[in-house]
Amino acid sequence: MGRVFCEQAAPSECLIFHPMLRILYIACDVLAALCAVISPVIIFHWLLLIVNVPLLNPHLVHISQFLNPMNLALDALFHLPPILYNGQRISMTQGVLAFAFTLAFFLLNFISEYLKTTEQQQEIQLHAGLQRERLKKLQDAQNRHQKKVATNRRYLVHVSYEFALCPAGGELLAKAFTRQLGSTLEQSPAYMTLEFPSLSQSIQYCMESGQALLRYYATLRPMDAQPPFRIGLHALDANLPTSDACYQTRILVSSAGPNDVVFSQNVLEVLLANGLAQNYHYQSIGLFGTAGSQQELFKLFNSKPGRTF
Repeated sequence: MGRVFCEQAAPSECLIFHPMLRILYIACDVLAALCAVISPVIIFHWLLLIVNVPLLNPHLVHISQFLNPMNLALDALFHLPPILYNGQRISMTQGVLAFAFTLAFFLLNFISEYLKTTEQQQEIQLHAGLQRERLKKLQDAQNRHQKKVATNRRYLVHVSYEFALCPAGGELLAKAFTRQLGSTLEQSPAYMTLEFPSLSQSIQYCMESGQALLRYYATLRPMDAQPPFRIGLHALDANLPTSDACYQTRILVSSAGPNDVVFSQNVLEVLLANGLAQNYHYQSIGLFGTAGSQQELFKLFNSKPGRTF
């Protein structure tokens, strides 16, 4: 019953059973040891009584005083018939008593081993339960960390592009920007930094604008202006000043190649926290940032998200 209850109980409750089981099997071991000593004494005493050696009879008195109460109890319960040996009627009671002690020895050993095995099984279950608790706590901590990573973020997109060389390409970037309801943080003839209210809108803008420019360039003649673009997405602390956020995003884009759409390791952490990283095709292309604060950089390939967040 204790083992069944322990399997259904919390690991801390299983600790209650360990001392009890240990006491029980130690008691069984002690009793089995006593039976192992008493049983041969009873048999030897019985054989000496049967042989009836006069010189030894005075020495058997003390043992007889110890065994007679048990012999009388057995006679009262079972009325065992005597046996004949050399014309003498020999009582079978002490032989049965010796057999009972021998049987008790084996039975107590069996119970002791069973209790030891039960304790070992409970010990294994206890450690397994504690391990599950530790894994659950670790998972909860990771979930809290991921939730913290996914919140209190601002999403900036930096576009490096020579707008004056290809005004039509700039119009395509502006249309994609209008559809995603972003806001402009800084702008010049060679770049612009945008902010979007959510990561899904940021990624959607990066993919739409990059694809729109590539499709447009495919329709141009080789001699037409096709200035390379670099688009980068960064996820930053919401409390970071705008000037610092824009600077960090510019550093990210400076590490990108021509016509590349890239995003930072912070963005990947948010995707992983929401279970959405598998919805995009991306590849690590190295590190960006200063020597004291570097992050992995990922190139984003053309794909569509399975769901938004």
